[in-house]
Amino acid sequence: MGSHRDYIMPRMFVVPYNHAMVIETSSGKLKLAKAGRRWCLFGERPMFLGSWGNEANKERCYIELALQRMCVEESGWQSKDHMPMQIKARIVYKITDIIKAVSSYGMPKQLRDECMSALQTELNNYNVDEILPNKVAIGAKVADLVRKQVLERGVNLKTVEILNVVQDGKVLAALLEARLAESNKLVAIKKAEAAAEIEREKQKLALEKAKNAKEIACIEAEAKAETLRIAAKARADANQINDSAEWRSLAALLEQVKDQNQAVALFEQIKKFNAVGKIGLNPNEKVYVLPHDMNVSVKAS
Repeated sequence: MGSHRDYIMPRMFVVPYNHAMVIETSSGKLKLAKAGRRWCLFGERPMFLGSWGNEANKERCYIELALQRMCVEESGWQSKDHMPMQIKARIVYKITDIIKAVSSYGMPKQLRDECMSALQTELNNYNVDEILPNKVAIGAKVADLVRKQVLERGVNLKTVEILNVVQDGKVLAALLEARLAESNKLVAIKKAEAAAEIEREKQKLALEKAKNAKEIACIEAEAKAETLRIAAKARADANQINDSAEWRSLAALLEQVKDQNQAVALFEQIKKFNAVGKIGLNPNEKVYVLPHDMNVSVKAS
């Protein structure tokens, strides 16, 4: 609470329009004197609020009731990317309950401190070059946070506005250069990842192709083996059928020729005759005519 003076004799004060004055009675109670001519009686004294400064108390004891604007400049802050900066901000508020504001609230320093503390906390979530593009949203969030705290103490906080972010030009240039290098690095990483993905797809396709070729080779080998098996079986069946036919022929001869030895000799002569009949069917075979008493055929390939 600000300092005050004791008045033994009554004194009249002229409270300006849209202002008010707080008077402390002899019993220690506070009463509000609105605009116009107001008297301080015996034992009463006006509260001089010099500690409030020119922002809220332009006449030391007269408190302005209209919207008030308090400009603040803070330095030594750091952004999310650890860049030093200087912040210029404006706090817009209105005193709605003067008695509460005077008795329980160290205006305007406490209001300023609470607003700037909340603003500093919020700015820690932003890089330095992101602050100005998002200054409206940042100010609105800070005002919402502080408004709930100060409303019950007679102050209605309207807005917290970021006016400017001041930074050393060389530091900013270094920051932008570092950001550009980081961006180029990310682009290079993305390109490398894309190239690696393409290579993986190529390898996958090559493996699929090799797998398909292997399957085709297996199928062809199985088909060839099956063909050979079928051919072998056919040859075996043909031989079996041929042997059966020869036995049937021999049996028929035995029925016609009663002498077994004569029948076997005749059967051998028939086989030779059939074999001679087949000679020459194969272009790789040659027939040589020899004297009949040699009874020999030569096969040449």
